[in-house]
Amino acid sequence: MAPPTRGCGASGSRLVIRFSSHARTRMGPRGTSEEEIAEVLAKGLPDVAGAGRQAKSLIYPFGRTWSRRTYEQKKVRVICIHDGEDTVGVTVYVY
Repeated sequence: MAPPTRGCGASGSRLVIRFSSHARTRMGPRGTSEEEIAEVLAKGLPDVAGAGRQAKSLIYPFGRTWSRRTYEQKKVRVICIHDGEDTVGVTVYVY
């Protein structure tokens, strides 16, 4: 397993993103997509997620109503767990 300091989508690393069935099922209802998640891993700002996990976040323009409230932007935060040299397991939050 790669050391936690490597971070999610560290430059120079090739990522294979593996989604759990739960993550795939919840992406749409949470307001994100596999493409956005890949972009967050490639370009997002890193932070620590706790329990030895890493995270990356990006803010996207949104300008839509979600749960009866209009939001100008949304934040997509991806929690990363390395499994081997180049595979990342993810959990995704959308705020």
